[in-house]
Amino acid sequence: MALALPGGLACAAETVSVAQADGSVVVAPRHPEPVISLDLGAIDTLDALGIDVQGVPTLARWSGPLVRYGSDRYLKVGSLFAPHPEVIEAAAPQLILVGGRSAKSAASLAKLARTLDMSVEPRALLQGVARNAAILGKLYSKEDEVARQLQALHAAIATLRTKARAAGTAMVLLVTGGKLVAQGPGTRLGFVHDVLGMPAAMTEPGTAVAGRGRSLGKLVTAEDIARIDPEWIFVIDRDQAIGRTDAAPAMQWLDREPVRRTRAWRHAHVVMLDGFDWYLTGNAGLGALRRTVQDLDRALSAQP
Repeated sequence: MALALPGGLACAAETVSVAQADGSVVVAPRHPEPVISLDLGAIDTLDALGIDVQGVPTLARWSGPLVRYGSDRYLKVGSLFAPHPEVIEAAAPQLILVGGRSAKSAASLAKLARTLDMSVEPRALLQGVARNAAILGKLYSKEDEVARQLQALHAAIATLRTKARAAGTAMVLLVTGGKLVAQGPGTRLGFVHDVLGMPAAMTEPGTAVAGRGRSLGKLVTAEDIARIDPEWIFVIDRDQAIGRTDAAPAMQWLDREPVRRTRAWRHAHVVMLDGFDWYLTGNAGLGALRRTVQDLDRALSAQP
């Protein structure tokens, strides 16, 4: 008989039953190998638990603790948006993980092996990361380690939230191809607002940037930023995150006279965020989320 567990999980001795968002249930083997993951958040969480996967997407740039996945030791199975089914089938995986950018491939990949969709809804980031960590912890008998890391993470977020709410207004900017895209509450990169409670400096409507059926934020100019005058500016360099070598660094687009007039610039409150963790992983892994909290805590603790 399977044992009922929180979060849509049930386990028998050798399997874990995982409820999916579409109402289906996937019965996954415990301690699966080989595993192919097209979800960077899942790769990141498994890394935080000390577990390798065997197949990964092809990226122009891997970063931080996951940099090893750029080596030839790991099977490359295509891009996040277009995996190669013939490569995956030849690897005979016991489990495939998808999510976010690769979620649309779930149905086709499920014909090759058991496939779990680990997608995390940005507006429920903490719950999604915790749920996925619980699933992966159960699969690999790491339940105690998951509980320990989640407890430490939630404590760190509670401490950071107190600092963030008192720090002043914030603007999160995604910089790509010379464009400045403000990330407000409710956007995929709105963590400082939605989770930490920092007031958004930009409250007026702007020109929306659409992509893949959803809003990617609002286009702003250096003059807009000066007029809005945020107390903090957090910067994500998308071009650097995706490995573009022909693009100017994000700070080159910000180091302009209008932006230099802002309170954020004058008080050295312009903070570069880790593009890999924020843009590619979406902070949807245990390790990425922990690093993000640590980085923000250091930035906010260093203010005068």
